Amino acid sequence: MGICTLNETQSIPKKRQEIGRGLRLCVNQHGTRVFDKSINILTIITNQSYKIFAENLQTEMIADCGVNFAGKIKNKANKQKIELKKNWKLDKNFLDLWEKIKYKTDYQVNYNTQELIEKVTQRLQNLSINKVLIQRQKHKHEYKTNDDNSIEIKSKILSAKIIDINNKFQIIDIIKYLENKTNLTRKTISKILLQSNCLNQIFNNPQDFLDEVAKIINQELNQLQIQGIKYQKNNNTYTMMLFEDKEIELYTNNLIQIKQQDKTLFNYIEFDSAIEEQFAKDCESREDILFYIKLPNWFKIKTPIGSYNPDWALIKQENHEQKIYFVAETKHSNAIEDNLLLRQTEQLKIICGKKHFEQFIDEGIIYKTISSTTEL
Repeated sequence: MGICTLNETQSIPKKRQEIGRGLRLCVNQHGTRVFDKSINILTIITNQSYKIFAENLQTEMIADCGVNFAGKIKNKANKQKIELKKNWKLDKNFLDLWEKIKYKTDYQVNYNTQELIEKVTQRLQNLSINKVLIQRQKHKHEYKTNDDNSIEIKSKILSAKIIDINNKFQIIDIIKYLENKTNLTRKTISKILLQSNCLNQIFNNPQDFLDEVAKIINQELNQLQIQGIKYQKNNNTYTMMLFEDKEIELYTNNLIQIKQQDKTLFNYIEFDSAIEEQFAKDCESREDILFYIKLPNWFKIKTPIGSYNPDWALIKQENHEQKIYFVAETKHSNAIEDNLLLRQTEQLKIICGKKHFEQFIDEGIIYKTISSTTEL
């Protein structure tokens, strides 16, 4: 999203609304929030007054919420062109690695509907939806003019009342709503709702109830689908020429400049975290790592919960004769040891990545989730 200030807006609430709309995460065609950092970029072309307002807003958010803006807000002028090295298509190490990972796969899922019903039912039995309450307050406002012509405003609460609006909702077709949100059959949804004995909670807050039920169903459905997922290599490949498909410009504070150009393809490598930054530096400095690339965002593996883009592909010299080929997902060591630190979608996509690359064992590919090059 972009915001371009063409007029001199004096209204602070209006400016706050503009920023707020820009900071909302994008949604896809299914209405699901997209967490892709390459998509969720807010660009603001400002005049001087808007710049001052934005700086003041940041200061206020730091004080009130403890938000750290370091590295999150960037000046569009600080960008660097990312370029492929000359004769990259003749690099023997790259061609060797690419030949092993270039093939795409298809997947099939298999799960037991009754097991899904039991798992969701068990979770819904602990469901708790809060009632919708309205608080009504009566205020008295008054002002007076001081001797120095300043105005003093006072506000006083005269009364306060909490109103329970229980059973005063218009309830939509709940089966159809959940059918659209989960892609389950009406019969399966009906069984889940009746066996869980949670339907009475819909009167507390219908929308919250439906959204929470849909979320729980999808979480359990995703788990079961991916537990039984099977990948199979097909005849399609990732097109190598996409590496030079378009010019790329990225912010310099998320880039590492490459000194040993023979070990990778581009003059700069982008990183998303301190773990990735150190990993790229280690790949360049370690003599036993012969070649490495940060896999581009178009290198995507299909999964039931959206596409998965692994982090790295590399070649490691194990001894004078043997080479080992890795695809690596870099995560903090704490997240690797405790999966609860990863979002469920991240956990499941990593499982899919592992099962995808199991189809390439004969090619010598090893897939690993690691926190540093020492774990290769």
